[in-house]
Amino acid sequence: DIADALLQAQCDFDYVDDDVLTTSRIEANHLVIGEMRYDTLIIPETRWMTATAMTAVERFADAGGRVIKTATAQLPGDIVPVATLHEPCAEIRMTKRQWDTGCCYFITSESETALDVLMRLDEDGQVFECDLEGGRFVGASRTSTGEVEISLPPWSSTVLLSGDAERAGGGGSTD
Repeated sequence: DIADALLQAQCDFDYVDDDVLTTSRIEANHLVIGEMRYDTLIIPETRWMTATAMTAVERFADAGGRVIKTATAQLPGDIVPVATLHEPCAEIRMTKRQWDTGCCYFITSESETALDVLMRLDEDGQVFECDLEGGRFVGASRTSTGEVEISLPPWSSTVLLSGDAERAGGGGSTD
């Protein structure tokens, strides 16, 4: 389905139901729900959507928001992943959250084998990887072309921080 296709392409997304759509607001070309802002809605094939939810989708589209209606798991070619992997890997999942001084990537491997991953991030500065067992941040390795290198054991996860790691980590040490 479309959710699996998004996950396998390292595209972060949230599920939004009819009730949330009807209580959301529109600012410029974004659908705003709480603190989150969305510029794209992907609507899979559905047999039921309330009239008020359909009206909210129409208002979003009229304001310049992007609405993709699909009956397949085929993603449009211009859907942007959270990070670009050097080599495609459907077993890697990613979520990115931003704040005013940096961002955090939560990366999960669903592979039965260890993975060495090269990825291109939007951020050019220093990237820290969280040592989840030691509670410390260590500088992530970058290649000469700027890609970040990480190693993931089977069925594992890691956190990458860019920007103010001290603030994001709640005062954890950095190396």
